[in-house]
Order: sequence, then structure tokens, then C-alpha cells
Amino acid sequence: ISLEEFIHVAEHAKFRSYLHVRGIDIKNAEVFFEMLRTLGGQEDVDLAVLVSTLIRMKGFATSIDLHSLSFETKMLGRKQYAFM
Repeated sequence: ISLEEFIHVAEHAKFRSYLHVRGIDIKNAEVFFEMLRTLGGQEDVDLAVLVSTLIRMKGFATSIDLHSLSFETKMLGRKQYAFM
């Protein structure tokens, strides 16, 4: 799926309602798509990857989720620095 196709779908009220019911809030569809595109290393995102990512995402990030992610990122940065 291309960025344009995804943005078109993401603008539909029915799609947003579907995500909202599952506790998924994509505030910026373009940033979300770019994240998936970067991970896949291709111009378009495989539809199966997009669907599986949306299925795995549920609920809202809590403060502890964000702090855990921040901590893990810092630890990975330190490990990378140690190898330089």
C-alpha cells in the first residue's frame, strides 16, 4: 500500500472508528506510515505488515510504557557506543 492510499483510508470515519474502538489512536497517519516504511526498507508497505501492526497495537501508551521505551533506547545507545 502506498502512502497516498493509506492516508486516504486513514481519513475515513469508519476506519478511525474501528481503530478507536480498539484503543488505537493514530494522530499522524503519515508519520505512522513512514515508521512502517523505514522498518520495511521499501517505498510501499506490505498490506499484511500494516494489518498485523495495527492488530498488535491496542490501548494507549502509559507513562511507564514511555519510560520503559526511553530506558531501553538509552541502554541500546550505550551498548552501541561501547562497540565503537
